[in-house]
Amino acid sequence: VNGLREEVLSSTAGDSTRCFTVTKTQLDTAKKFPLKIVIDFGAGCTGRDGKTRKGKVINIYTGPMLMPGNSSTTTFENHYINDTHVEGTHISTNASTINGIKFINKVIDGKVTKANGDYVLKNSEKTLALVEGMLTPLNPQDDVFKITGNATGTTSKSGTTLDWSHNITEPLIRKASCRWIVKGTVEIKKGTAPVATLDYGSGACDNQAVITVNGQTREINLQ
Repeated sequence: VNGLREEVLSSTAGDSTRCFTVTKTQLDTAKKFPLKIVIDFGAGCTGRDGKTRKGKVINIYTGPMLMPGNSSTTTFENHYINDTHVEGTHISTNASTINGIKFINKVIDGKVTKANGDYVLKNSEKTLALVEGMLTPLNPQDDVFKITGNATGTTSKSGTTLDWSHNITEPLIRKASCRWIVKGTVEIKKGTAPVATLDYGSGACDNQAVITVNGQTREINLQ
């Protein structure tokens, strides 16, 4: 197609429960990458999870994501999950060096809008770095990740809008062997409300955290 190498794969082959189409296009005919992959749900495609999706999810890879320097960019074209409209750009970049594995994840004007007009708009940039487990690649359960970054956005509900932000003030620590974040703090701002600080603890694997507002603290259970 226009000098590009394009391959269309129908996901219905051998599986009647799927109804989307995957199109792979080599943007440089002489090389495998950049590679564009489009998942087309058409006018409506109900998946195994019972959700109906439509429109397209478009992914462009500059190269294999396991190689430092490569990135993937995801955008959406008239994409809906049930009646919720999904928009925005998601970029994931492999920023690893000889010192360790690291990925930078950005959300640019990410937006989900319900049928009644309520929406959440988000911009964020977070870095995920592997800080333990590098020497045991066959045992992912001992991996420990450090998360840094921030997010800003706007929430609109019933015609009322609220600006918010989340800023990681102490790196979040996430263990592959634990369901919850085990350490770190996040500063949370919502509109004109007092700033809140969420403290995930000192490293123990539990669902306990402490939130502080105006010097008042209380323990909460993480979901």
